[in-house]
Amino acid sequence: MAYNYRSAEDRFRLVAEAMNIDTRGMSHRDIKKRLMARIIELKKQVGLEARLAQLGVSTSDIPYLSGYALQDPCILTNPRKSSLRDVQVVYEEAL
Repeated sequence: MAYNYRSAEDRFRLVAEAMNIDTRGMSHRDIKKRLMARIIELKKQVGLEARLAQLGVSTSDIPYLSGYALQDPCILTNPRKSSLRDVQVVYEEAL
């Protein structure tokens, strides 16, 4: 979500509103901040707190995972175009 936010601000506003965040009068920056906090809270509630490193993923896995991610059909509908390096950075941040 952090990677895609700027390419789909209006869609993420709708997501925030669906998650009971009152976005009236809020800037896109504030909406992103509140929505990210809400998502983190939700992940904790359902037990999805582990970072990739805690699940056994290492930096040496990133080239394989990134290449695979770019071949996934879902990349075509991603709000923001992604280069190989973009995907690698997302994985690096998830470690």
